[in-house]
Amino acid sequence: MKKFKYTRFLAVLTFCVLSFPLTATASSPLFYNLTTDDYKGALKDISSAWSYTSVSGASSLGHIFGFELGVIGGGADTPKVNSLSQSAGAGSIAQLPSAALFGAITVPYGLTVEAEGIPDTTVAGVSAQSESLALKWTFSQMLNLPVDLSVKAFGTWDEFKFAGNVGTSPSVYTTFDLNDDMSGAVFEVSKKLLFFEPYAKAGIIQASGKMDITGSTQVFSTGVMSDTENVTGNILMVGADFNLGILRLGAEVGSVFNDTRAAAKISLYF
Repeated sequence: MKKFKYTRFLAVLTFCVLSFPLTATASSPLFYNLTTDDYKGALKDISSAWSYTSVSGASSLGHIFGFELGVIGGGADTPKVNSLSQSAGAGSIAQLPSAALFGAITVPYGLTVEAEGIPDTTVAGVSAQSESLALKWTFSQMLNLPVDLSVKAFGTWDEFKFAGNVGTSPSVYTTFDLNDDMSGAVFEVSKKLLFFEPYAKAGIIQASGKMDITGSTQVFSTGVMSDTENVTGNILMVGADFNLGILRLGAEVGSVFNDTRAAAKISLYF
């Protein structure tokens, strides 16, 4: 029990510290009279903010073995969520934050297994929990190339809960439960230069979002209390890792689902 409480405390601290610029002004989303296109647009925004990233380049953690532990925080611009929430009577939600505890291990042949997660944590009126797994293959280790090249496949399983008053005459207190499952793949290229490693990555991402409603029948324009939609998009990111002894600092910015996405990382690696 004490270990669980410590982990949850660390997760909340990670979320608040690394995502402070976003959480400081964030409020809970709210939706009303959504069309299918509206819901897909909101799903893209939310998925962009919580899309998987290790904030790292193509290189492995070592030719034989390596290990990394750290925390990642960031978020994304959410124009569709912002406009829909304001139409429903909520405050401005120009960005959504995200954060996770991160771990990775490299084994022979350039294979790196990565994992991220955050237990059920409530910030700015939204309850979020997330789990991710990824497998990266740095195939350039088998070749004599001046840069590192890798391919990575990932899966993410998120759940978000929030609530508010929906509709008019009268408004009804309504809870939203969104399960967002994502998968995708990226191609990465990077170059080690002294103590830092600039990189770029490009790939594809798919998200499947199931939102269940309790309360108002006016959340969806059709009156249904549950809807599942699928969306696809692209990933384009650039960034750099700074390696200072066993301390690694990383930052990246780019586009996911055509939304601006940024993230930062602090980790220890061996």
